[in-house]
Amino acid sequence: MEGNSFTVLASGVVDQDVEQESLSLRLCERLLKEKKLGWKNVKRTVATGCGRNLITFADTTITEITCHAHGVRYHAPDAMIL
Repeated sequence: MEGNSFTVLASGVVDQDVEQESLSLRLCERLLKEKKLGWKNVKRTVATGCGRNLITFADTTITEITCHAHGVRYHAPDAMIL
């Protein structure tokens, strides 16, 4: 994440189901509507977790472990394993 800058526009959670693509798309659209934003405001999307490869509108995918590691590094850059 070094050198990268980003702004989280919104966040949300839905129960996992077999139709992960439609659930995630509806969630994104609901969150954008709540924030009075549109897809033009979204620069990039990343899907993570076990269903990440089912989300076709995501720009990229990463494993949840990698996602967690980046989050820790971003929020606690001095954290280390002892």
